[in-house]
Amino acid sequence: MGDVKVLNKALDSDTLSQVYVFTGEEDGLITQYVNDIKKKFKSVIDTDDIEEVIESCKYNSLFGGSKLFILRNTGLFNKQVEEKFVSFLVRMFKQKSNVCIFVEPKVNLKLKQVMAVGDNAVIEFKKLSEAQLIGFVSQIVSTHKKKMLKDLVRYFVDQCDYEYNIIINEITKLLNYVEAKEITVDDINKVVTRNAKSIVFELVDFVVKQKYQRAIDMYHTLLGKKEQPLVILTLIYRQLKLLYQIKLLRAEGYNVTDIADACDSKPFIIEKSFNLCSFDGEKLLRLLVKCSELDWKIKTGQIKDTLAVEILILYSSLKTLGTDSDK
Repeated sequence: MGDVKVLNKALDSDTLSQVYVFTGEEDGLITQYVNDIKKKFKSVIDTDDIEEVIESCKYNSLFGGSKLFILRNTGLFNKQVEEKFVSFLVRMFKQKSNVCIFVEPKVNLKLKQVMAVGDNAVIEFKKLSEAQLIGFVSQIVSTHKKKMLKDLVRYFVDQCDYEYNIIINEITKLLNYVEAKEITVDDINKVVTRNAKSIVFELVDFVVKQKYQRAIDMYHTLLGKKEQPLVILTLIYRQLKLLYQIKLLRAEGYNVTDIADACDSKPFIIEKSFNLCSFDGEKLLRLLVKCSELDWKIKTGQIKDTLAVEILILYSSLKTLGTDSDK
């Protein structure tokens, strides 16, 4: 796989290669790079039709200069292809004017067309770590000649649920709002739109700490943001399930990285959840069962969806779950 740092140097020096394959989980970062590259060309053809690109390569741009071809989700780097496609890639590398970028969800490195473009042309955009996101936000803040304490940057990133696209939108809003040189926690709380996942995490945190009224307040906050009760219930279920998985795996002696891999999560998210894992495992399991029951009752019309989460929170406050009081 190619290195994003090498791509950055190519962008800065205007020495882009003739073919790139962008892949990976960080869609927002891929979009940003594609948009940055677009700015360097007068003629941009954005398509999913390789035949259109092959035909267009035969002619010069009406606007003069080079052409940029962007092909999305073609699947051409994850399956066997006709020889003419490999020949097209070879021709692209021989010419020195046009640039072709493939944006693909999956890439099979063993295929001949992938080998034809070379390892350096396949750029994988992995999910950014907490440290990378904090560094990224700090750099943006510094570029705008503002100050933001590192702990506050971490708090900001957490409010954005570690999502690149959300971070971009919210930091833009924040920088447009703040006139002073230093950004404060009050600025973040006033401007940043909290992600539903972040609020659900806090809701579950209050349940675990037996602050049930605060949990109800968080639920009403979500309703006020027009979140659907069934979606909220699903997010709570996922967070409870993650806590239960972490609790079991920690008991078996697994470390943070192993737990993150097993739970299809990120190490910093696992670490963030550690302080909630003191909650009784049997109670967690019963809450998971209750979530499933309420989900079924909503979908079968046995209960109003708006009541479901309140019932779950009240149920969690019972000292003994699964008793006659549950009937």
